[in-house]
Amino acid sequence: MGKKSRWSRKKIIKLCIWSVVSIVVIVFIFIAVTTVRDVMGSEGDSSEVTFTLPDGANIDEVAAILKQNGIIRYEFAFKLFISITDKDVSLGFNTGREITLPKNAKYSDICGKYDSENNVCTGVLKIDPGPQLVTIRFQEGSEITDIIKQFTENGIGSESGFREALLSNDYHYDFLPDLGEENRLEGYLFPDTYEFYTNTGERKALLKLVNTFYSKMKNSEFVSALEKSGMTVREAVILASVIEKEAGNKEDMPLVSSVFHNRLEKGMKLQSCATFNYTLPKEERKSALSAEQIATDSPYNTYMYEGLPPTPICNPGYDALLAAVKPADTDYLYFCAKGDGTGASAFAETAKEHEANVEKYKENW
Repeated sequence: MGKKSRWSRKKIIKLCIWSVVSIVVIVFIFIAVTTVRDVMGSEGDSSEVTFTLPDGANIDEVAAILKQNGIIRYEFAFKLFISITDKDVSLGFNTGREITLPKNAKYSDICGKYDSENNVCTGVLKIDPGPQLVTIRFQEGSEITDIIKQFTENGIGSESGFREALLSNDYHYDFLPDLGEENRLEGYLFPDTYEFYTNTGERKALLKLVNTFYSKMKNSEFVSALEKSGMTVREAVILASVIEKEAGNKEDMPLVSSVFHNRLEKGMKLQSCATFNYTLPKEERKSALSAEQIATDSPYNTYMYEGLPPTPICNPGYDALLAAVKPADTDYLYFCAKGDGTGASAFAETAKEHEANVEKYKENW
């Protein structure tokens, strides 16, 4: 009896141990399977949940919020996933805005990715998108302030960085104004469509536009016309910038150029509203100057001073540059906008003809 009893106790102990081990294994397998399913987004349904992460949230708080909203089942598993997949949490979490995720989201989707189209992160992590390729179209007649704004709005550089690059960088072209001149590249940043990576430095970004200007200026038609005109590159760029601002369409540019050439040859003032407007904030500019503005002493006031303004007033396109050195052959001394939606101007040889044009078209202005 004693031996049989001891044998039974041993069997019972073994059975108990195996039972415990089996239970542990089963529980482990269950947790492992459900954890994997949770990581893969198979534990929830497709219904969506919207939540906001509080400012300063850490990984523990984020995991708790995800669990509370039924998006994840295991906080420890989510934190482990962040760790072993080497997710970058150095930028913090996507706080302060609504995040919408389905309850069956994969952990990788919960972490999110960078949506370059809407410039936001789609998940809980703040994500550095890295350099992005952006396309920027600079319009003819854009001023340096416009160009800098377009650069910074597209994630390239900073306003202070561009100002520093304008003032202190040598761009290796002898036709450019001297270092230190304010807005020294005005007129020489060729307007066109460009592609840039968002990590492009300010100097390199500006140099790309200057290089394009130089390549356009080497056009044989422009070179030949410049030589015949007797103008310097600087004079041509200044006049082209005024033509760009004053002409309503490219077809009229050679005619507008002829007006300015004829006035310069006769010692007449250019009387361009655009040159004085360059000195004003954009919200204060008007198509016609007031009597007070016409009487304001400024080197850009071409109602007061003869000749060209001291610097370009915008960045002209190729049509304006060519028109500046290749004006139409006319006797025109005046022009005014027709205001008919075509951008066309009415031209006149005498003040009397000009006054008649103004009277005819002023109702359209």
